[in-house]
Amino acid sequence: ANVTTLSLSANRLPSLPEGAFREVPLLQSLWLAHNEIRRVAAGALAPLGQLKSLDLSHNLISDFAWSDLNNLSALQLLKMDSNELTFIPRDAFRSLRALRSLQLNHNRLHTLAEGTFTPLTALSHLQINDNPFDCTCGIVWFKTWALTTAVSIPEQDNITCTSP
Repeated sequence: ANVTTLSLSANRLPSLPEGAFREVPLLQSLWLAHNEIRRVAAGALAPLGQLKSLDLSHNLISDFAWSDLNNLSALQLLKMDSNELTFIPRDAFRSLRALRSLQLNHNRLHTLAEGTFTPLTALSHLQINDNPFDCTCGIVWFKTWALTTAVSIPEQDNITCTSP
């Protein structure tokens, strides 16, 4: 199929199983916001090598196949805000060199591995406010990076620590 845009927002979808989008490999925009997605299985997003915009915001995602992002090298917009994400592997974004906008605000992130955003050489906009960060030595790098990067990071006053 030659489908390039698919909106399945607000459909109460509970998950994205492996192979969910196998039949639409030419998708450039996929809108899945405001569902009830808890799990994005490995192989669900991997076939979408042409994808430029992915909106998974306002779901319940706690289980995400980060390795699928390795195939999405054309991605420019990734919206994962307002989910239940607690962890992002350090190499999660290693293939996303075209990514311009990343929204991770309103999740349950406690820490960020040093270098998480380093591969994102095209990034111009990062929203990461309203996460319950643990301000330990392991996240000091992020404050330094945020203060020196050219990336726009709105609502920095709402990037706060819940502990210690």
